[in-house]
Amino acid sequence: MSKVSTIVSAFREMAFVCICFSTFVSLARTQQQTTMPAADTVVMHAKIYTVNSRQPWAEALAIAGDKIVAVGTEKDIEQYRQKKTKIIDAHGRLVLPGFADCHIHFMDGSIGLTQVDLNGATSVTEIQKRVKEYAAAHPKEP
Repeated sequence: MSKVSTIVSAFREMAFVCICFSTFVSLARTQQQTTMPAADTVVMHAKIYTVNSRQPWAEALAIAGDKIVAVGTEKDIEQYRQKKTKIIDAHGRLVLPGFADCHIHFMDGSIGLTQVDLNGATSVTEIQKRVKEYAAAHPKEP
């Protein structure tokens, strides 16, 4: 093999490697952009307690739909902002995780099983309908 053909072959190999690398980088960027959802809401300038021992505090968070998609520094969260993103400025206030307490008291819950459930009824007609349905389903009840 001549020196020229060796150089041409080496050049082709380098060109191939460069094209592969460029394609890889391009695909990686596209993948990163498509996996990062745009936030519907961003909370900035906050003191966020995360309940995460590896990152107990943060400055900002991004929300997409009904999920927190990112928590971190304001710089971290900036990439989630789009034109339509709602920005909430917490003005340095404390932001805590939501607390949901779903429980029932034994006696009230037990008695409630033997009564007409009128929770959420908004009219006399709705109340009458529920009483009628309960009576039909429990004919031995007073």
